[in-house]
Amino acid sequence: MKQLSNFLLISGSGQNTGKTTLACQIISNLKDISPIGVKISPHFHALDYPLPLVEKGEDFLIYREVHPDKNKDSSRFLQAGAKEVFILFAGRESLEKAVNKLLHKIPDNHPVICESGGFAKFFKPGIHLFVSRKSGQQKPPEGNPDLYIEFDGSGFNIDPSGIDFKNGLWTISKSV
Repeated sequence: MKQLSNFLLISGSGQNTGKTTLACQIISNLKDISPIGVKISPHFHALDYPLPLVEKGEDFLIYREVHPDKNKDSSRFLQAGAKEVFILFAGRESLEKAVNKLLHKIPDNHPVICESGGFAKFFKPGIHLFVSRKSGQQKPPEGNPDLYIEFDGSGFNIDPSGIDFKNGLWTISKSV
């Protein structure tokens, strides 16, 4: 399993669990270091608007989000202050290959906030956060998250400002 210490992985127990909200809060708190955002989807679907194609494999697609004014998770990353945002469409069987292609587009040791359910099957991020709804059906995490976080629909049971990137590594303060 490849170690990617500059990646902060956010996964969750399903849809509408607060993953993107958490990612955006962390990005906003770290605007001064301009993290890169990555949104990974195992489901291929047509884009609502044109985006620059960064890389195409026979079983994956990587786009660059350039529209901060849209109502998409990737646009929200830009609105929060991400330096740039990539959208990766890849099924489980091609995810590792697609992420390895994406790594060529990201400067070494640059902070990356990645939202994905399957990433932890192939890569060991610097920190893995797992978000779930306070109530509701729970899907178990892929890999071994470093921190389990609850979302109540408006806020979290932790303070996202305690998550930081220093000296090339993600950190979680003791107060979180």
